[in-house]
Amino acid sequence: MARELISMSAARFTMSGMRLAPSSRLYSVWLWRWTNLSDIGGQGNLYSNVRGGPNAAKRMLLDQSMSALSARFDSLRSRGEKALVVFLTAGDQPLDQLPEILGALEEGGADVIEVGIPFSDPFGEGPTIQASSQRALEHGASPAAILKAMSQTHLQVPLVTMGYYNTVLRVGLGRFAEMAHEAGSSGTIVSDLVPDEADAWREASAGQGLDTIFLVAPTSTDRRIEQVSKGSTGFVYIVSRTGVTGAENQVPTDVSDL
Repeated sequence: MARELISMSAARFTMSGMRLAPSSRLYSVWLWRWTNLSDIGGQGNLYSNVRGGPNAAKRMLLDQSMSALSARFDSLRSRGEKALVVFLTAGDQPLDQLPEILGALEEGGADVIEVGIPFSDPFGEGPTIQASSQRALEHGASPAAILKAMSQTHLQVPLVTMGYYNTVLRVGLGRFAEMAHEAGSSGTIVSDLVPDEADAWREASAGQGLDTIFLVAPTSTDRRIEQVSKGSTGFVYIVSRTGVTGAENQVPTDVSDL
């Protein structure tokens, strides 16, 4: 059933161009295909050989001083392959379907899955994700319920929770990090949190073995890009254009300058 709910062709990006297809109203899914992988460290293809679900994989990787995200990107880089990073708004469909949906995304070729935590004021999002977030909130999709549903999955691909700092603060930094870890998340993206204001969050995340991923944009200064590069673990999230998220018919030509 999950495969019927997902439009796997919502949007496919490459650095040389972008092919668009209508996005699914039933479930907001955005697909990014990166043509160049940043040097984020890590060695060996540990993650793909780990069995027993994401938490078991993460524990082994932590013992090896490598995160699941670093291992995944390192493995792809060693094979000369690109990473397909998928985003969805959790709770847009009933949460008891989330494990099946995540499994379908993995089976469909996702290398990393970003699980969006809905927020009432997603100011960085365009109409598609705004609408999916509103539907999810109307369905009663709380952070705790989403993370509990995530914990029922048994995936080999890393999961990343993505949301806004207000949500993290409301739950509590330490508690949110603990819940994300218990749910099998390998890292977090708090899209409105900048590195120089994130010491407490980085400490809470590190205590649970979570990567902290920050954003750079076309308007970022050299100093900000350096801060983000030094402060991020797992990968750096590059915003390819100014404005809110949403479908376009091409990728800006200057995105490679970042």
